[in-house]
Amino acid sequence: MAEEKEMSVFEKLGNELSLGNSDNMSILEKYQDEIFEADIHLWGVLVTLLHSRESLVDIDKSWVPDNDDSKEVIKNACQVLGYSFKTLAEKIGVAESSLRSASSTGKVTQQVINSIKMLYEIECLRNELSDYQLLRDAIRRAIGQ
Repeated sequence: MAEEKEMSVFEKLGNELSLGNSDNMSILEKYQDEIFEADIHLWGVLVTLLHSRESLVDIDKSWVPDNDDSKEVIKNACQVLGYSFKTLAEKIGVAESSLRSASSTGKVTQQVINSIKMLYEIECLRNELSDYQLLRDAIRRAIGQ
């Protein structure tokens, strides 16, 4: 009879953690003792990564471009994304002067609003993916792959 290979704590953790799960911290805590046995320093890394992911999720829910009035959407996008008017204009492919004018008059085209929404979604997903890549790399190092 072939012996079944026992899964390491990191393999179990990797199987249970998911992008859509808001309860990842309780999953991590379930394996806390086993993680400490494997690498006590890794616990801090994993907790930090999950906390930063949760704060990103909170930020995502705090601003919805669709609910913003057209005069404020550009200013709020700059604030939430941490961009200057110039950077935002470059990212969505419009002239900075046009963006400033639209913001001050409140005459923001639907195309600009849609571009801001797509940029916002891309940045949120990029941040989330970056956190998970760090977590994946930490788990891979821990299991020695």
